Amino acid sequence: RDIDQAILAAESPEEIATEALRRAEDIFSCKRASVSIIDWSRETAQVLAVRQAKQMLEPGTEIPLDDFYLTETLREGDAEIIPDLDEVSVPTAQKIGEQSIQSVLCLPMMAEDEIVGTLKVGRIARDAFTDEDRYVGQELADHLAIALRQARLRERVEDRTTELERTNERLSRQTQRLRTLRDIDQAILAAESPEEIAAEAIQRVRDILPYKSATVTV
Repeated sequence: RDIDQAILAAESPEEIATEALRRAEDIFSCKRASVSIIDWSRETAQVLAVRQAKQMLEPGTEIPLDDFYLTETLREGDAEIIPDLDEVSVPTAQKIGEQSIQSVLCLPMMAEDEIVGTLKVGRIARDAFTDEDRYVGQELADHLAIALRQARLRERVEDRTTELERTNERLSRQTQRLRTLRDIDQAILAAESPEEIAAEAIQRVRDILPYKSATVTV
């Protein structure tokens, strides 16, 4: 419940992941925990948040999927326990093992039957995770997946709103230019001498082309 409240209060994906991991330590008594999201188009995984005494992979780090532990079991939406990291040849697993982490619980975050990220929890003892850990961890991963998906949708809506506001601003400026050009045309048509025509144009053009000095020369 505390995790859900923290997730709902957070806004960005990074904040959501950080708040979830801060409280996950109380559930798992772990030495390391991380949340990563997967970008299938770029074939990379990006670290959103990490909880560890000695940071190894900073938030924001991008990892090629070939170097990221992502098995078919995880892709299909099932949690996986790595009982001994020494038996895993993936580069990131080896780096984590160098920090005295021996066993890892890998939990998929799913959205519409596709894995969008992982929650990984590490302990210093080998074969340290139980089926109960797997069950509780998967529930947390499911909550995280929903929260992160909603945050991404909110970001897209905000980006779209900002884009529309900019478009409306551009259209407003274009409308003002057209209105000013129409006024200039009308003033030019009403003027008689070249001097009057030039004076009327210069007087009105300031609205669409601010200036410190303006001249018309023939």
